[in-house]
Amino acid sequence: MLNPDDISKALGIQPFSCWKKGDKRKDGSEYLFSSWNAEKSVIDRLDVEAQCLDTIKKLKNKISVLKSIKEQYDVNFGIMVVPSIYGEEQPQIYLNEEIIEFCYLTGTTINFDMYIYPEE
Repeated sequence: MLNPDDISKALGIQPFSCWKKGDKRKDGSEYLFSSWNAEKSVIDRLDVEAQCLDTIKKLKNKISVLKSIKEQYDVNFGIMVVPSIYGEEQPQIYLNEEIIEFCYLTGTTINFDMYIYPEE
């Protein structure tokens, strides 16, 4: 079973959130899976490429460790992009070769969860 502390130790990165399968949620129910979440980007909310590059910057030199973690624990890696769009704003959704290569080498997926709001 995946222990988030082992992942933190292997990568030398502290997550912004993590839990183990069976840990209790605030509502008393149990998590059905383990999770380790790190490298949250806070730069330009409409520039997907910049956010992805910011997210992977500390992980690019740890590809072999990520592959090892994936093999040992049979985990899924993902980058979640969550742009908030106000009015007629247009996000820049572009993934360059560096991002695609990192995702290919580590088996990482990229997910988009867009929030669209009326003008402020």
